[in-house]
Amino acid sequence: MIIAAESQEFLQLTVRDLYKLLSNDRLNVCNEANLWHAMKRWHDHDPINRANHIGRLIKTIRLALCSHNVLEEISCDPLITNNEDCRRWIGGAYKLVYGFDNHISDSQMYELTAYKVWSPRIPSQVILAVGGWSGGSASGIIECYDQRADEWHEVSFPDPAGARAYHSCIIVNHSLFVAGGFTGQLPFNSVRTFDLKTKHWRDRASMNFRRCYLSMACCKGLIWALGGFDGTRRLNTAECYSHTDNHWTVVRSMTNRRSDAHAVTVDDQIYVVGGFDGADCLDTVERLHCGENNWTFAPSMSKKRSGVGAVFCQGSMQAFNFLTPLVVLMVIGVKKRLKDTTREPAVGKTCVTCLYPEIYVIGGFNGHTTVSTVDVYDCRSDRWESAASLSLHRSALYCCLLSDEEYINSEFVRMPRLFPAQKLKSMQERLTAAESAAAAAAAQNAVSSPTRTKVVKNSHLIQQQEVDDPELDEDSEVD
Repeated sequence: MIIAAESQEFLQLTVRDLYKLLSNDRLNVCNEANLWHAMKRWHDHDPINRANHIGRLIKTIRLALCSHNVLEEISCDPLITNNEDCRRWIGGAYKLVYGFDNHISDSQMYELTAYKVWSPRIPSQVILAVGGWSGGSASGIIECYDQRADEWHEVSFPDPAGARAYHSCIIVNHSLFVAGGFTGQLPFNSVRTFDLKTKHWRDRASMNFRRCYLSMACCKGLIWALGGFDGTRRLNTAECYSHTDNHWTVVRSMTNRRSDAHAVTVDDQIYVVGGFDGADCLDTVERLHCGENNWTFAPSMSKKRSGVGAVFCQGSMQAFNFLTPLVVLMVIGVKKRLKDTTREPAVGKTCVTCLYPEIYVIGGFNGHTTVSTVDVYDCRSDRWESAASLSLHRSALYCCLLSDEEYINSEFVRMPRLFPAQKLKSMQERLTAAESAAAAAAAQNAVSSPTRTKVVKNSHLIQQQEVDDPELDEDSEVD
């Protein structure tokens, strides 16, 4: 919400435009408190003419998702304490958060739901954690992480072809590609895709080589499968896949055999970092110029790393693993590597992805057992923090960043933890009864007075329709 905090144009918004902005399910805000501060800033620009709109605007904030401190801050603000409607609304949110929903009337419960006071906003990006190794076998679970809610939950679209671990994944166009891996016997050369539009799995052309521990990247519209292990030896082979032709083509091999490496695409070049050649861990980094089909060496890492995760974030490449608990920074275009910086969690065979400004190190193996922990490195503050853990402890998983808002919907978010399933069921039953009563009343009113009537449907608590404020009709004064 940098624009809201600094922009002068934001202060000129009409109440109608501000209402539409703040009530948008896809508003890109990490904390609902930011919206309250933006609303106050807008009000303070013209307090005399805007004070009477706060009672309507406060309904756009998802109050049940706010922390106790934020609720206290809002409820004690004079804008709220001096407004009876605001006090009543905040009181309803308090009852929801602290478990006193039985003291909320059906009409207020209905209104709180219609305004989505407890519904998370749909994120612009989510992390998908696919497959992995857990409890002595491969897992087919796919979990989705919502950064705003700090929640993982299982996505209900497992691959019917079965589980796999030590595989690789990538999202291209509207499809999630899952390639290679194994379940304890021979590595796979098979490729499966999950269509994010249709929510269906299908087979794609198989790779020319069986590969587990492989690296994968997308460059110039092609998908590249690099290195890995075929069950007998480590590979240096490379092949690329054309989505249009559904065909894999073998291309020039890497110089080093390497499994357990990681590939990162930067400016039409693929960097393959570290790995294991069958005898030693590697510190080398090979670079493929995709248009020239030519491999060269980039600056090596300062330490050998296998089971490595790597990301490109804000101009630098960062590599992670537990055997050498450091972060390596390598600025692309600079002919020397930078020194190692900062500590990292002690986890190997992990999954690493960047959701700027944070880098997520997800799951893995700590030297004794698989883990479900998620550690987050903030690139700006150079600090590590913990995030919500996976629901299943696992290593050898693979993560993808889904950034296309067209395919991120309520299937990728869920209710926050403060509402257990039984409580949601009870609330839903009350809402259903309230809907029936409202529909009956609306039908009766329509017969006696044929004026416009709006009935809000709440077939699921996180799938409500947009609600226009009745006080913001077209003929209302909104400036």
